[in-house]
Amino acid sequence: MQQPATEPHPPRTSLGGPTKPSRATSHHSSTHLRKQELLGVLHERRCWSLGGWMYLVGLPMWATDSASEQVEPREYRVWLPPDHVRRPEGVSYDDVPTVPLPEANQGDDSGRWGWKVQRVPPRQGLSGGVVVHVWDCQEAPEGNEEIDLYAALEVLNTVAGAVACKECDAAVALGPLIDPT
Repeated sequence: MQQPATEPHPPRTSLGGPTKPSRATSHHSSTHLRKQELLGVLHERRCWSLGGWMYLVGLPMWATDSASEQVEPREYRVWLPPDHVRRPEGVSYDDVPTVPLPEANQGDDSGRWGWKVQRVPPRQGLSGGVVVHVWDCQEAPEGNEEIDLYAALEVLNTVAGAVACKECDAAVALGPLIDPT
C-alpha cells in the first residue's frame, strides 16, 4: 500500500521537534518491502566500488521517546540498493547530491590506515608533546615516516602525554583502541 503525500514533498521529521515541511532540495523515493511501498526522501546517491549505486533514503517512522513516553515522528536513514528503490512519477533527482566512483588513476586511499607522529618541541614555557595524525592530515609533518596501526597505538600507549589529533579524526579512529590505563 502506498502512502500518499499530502504535500508536494513528504514531511521531514526531526528529533524532539515538530514536523517541518521538507526543503526544496528533498526528493521522493519509494522503497519496496514485501508488497508494501513506502514513500521516503532521497538524500544522496553514491557509486560503491563493490556494489554499483546505493541510495541514502530517509523513511518516516514512529518512535516512542523514552523520556516523555510520547510517540513522535522520526526519520530513519538507510542505504538501499537500486532493486529496492524506484523513482515516483514526476520526481526529479537533478538536485540530489551524487557521488560517482573515483577514477581508477586517482588511487583508492579511502581504506588506508597510515599514521604519522609529530613531536612538538617545548616553547614559551609550555612543555612539548607528541601527536599522532592520520597519514594525510594537514598538521602531520611532511617527510616523516608513515607508521602502521600497531606502531601508532604503541606510541599512544607508551609515550607520556601522547595524544591523537582531533582535527583529522585520528582521535575518533584510535580512541576506542587505546589502553585506558
